[in-house]
Amino acid sequence: MSFKGTLCIDGKFEGQIKTGDILIVSETGDIEADIEAGTVVCKGRVKGNISASQKIEMHSKSRIVGDVKTPSINIEIGAVLDGKCEMSSK
Repeated sequence: MSFKGTLCIDGKFEGQIKTGDILIVSETGDIEADIEAGTVVCKGRVKGNISASQKIEMHSKSRIVGDVKTPSINIEIGAVLDGKCEMSSK
């Protein structure tokens, strides 16, 4: 799925997501996909690799299983990141 603007996922999604803007995975969001976005705000579950050109925010009940690449990441206490994190600049 390719999208412009803010995208919020509240349910299950499988495939691939590409947006230059903001992707929000709500508390009930359950994604199995590789993601390319400007900013990713994760409050739910993501299984797949994430590439964010701006930042990734992981809230306390979130879980990401996969590798992330971003210049900035914020992980709240209770969040789980099970994968590699790359923060080097281009």
